[in-house]
Amino acid sequence: VVEPAIAAAYAMLDEPDPLRAAQALVVASHQRRLEPDNDYLSIDEQQSWNLLGRLQEIAYAEAREAMLDTCRSE
Repeated sequence: VVEPAIAAAYAMLDEPDPLRAAQALVVASHQRRLEPDNDYLSIDEQQSWNLLGRLQEIAYAEAREAMLDTCRSE
């Protein structure tokens, strides 16, 4: 569960429609694990906090349905 959540978070950074961006997942956390001392890999930390603030405004049911729709179409 954690890996897809992290990947979704990266995909949604600075996106006007974070749910749509999450549907096109990008995996970036793997690199951070490979190079934990690489500061460049955490350069978007502030963007992540901003994203969390925006996500709080999205209803759980809406987010859940968007993700389920994506899974159904694969």
